Amino acid sequence: MRSVSNELKDLYPHLWAAFTAIQPRKYVPTTVANNQSATLLQEQHGSGILGGLPLFEHFEAVAVARGKKCRLVSAGKALKNCKQIAKGCGIPDDDVTDITGV
Repeated sequence: MRSVSNELKDLYPHLWAAFTAIQPRKYVPTTVANNQSATLLQEQHGSGILGGLPLFEHFEAVAVARGKKCRLVSAGKALKNCKQIAKGCGIPDDDVTDITGV
């Protein structure tokens, strides 16, 4: 997702060169349905709609992964936040993982 791709360089510096070599880069489009799902997850989790923690981008990442029937791979603070979202929303633990989980 474009909204969280900037985190990649900080989280996985060893993968950054391979990522930048991909031309053209492909991003998952964020649809209105994804945003609605992310908002529902945010409400279910108990976070304020007008911002706060976890960031909306993390709810969006969880929603897109769920919509695509994929596992969400993340790291660092984003991983911690996405795991917190999964736990708070009753999403299976293994749906959100780090790079060693795949």
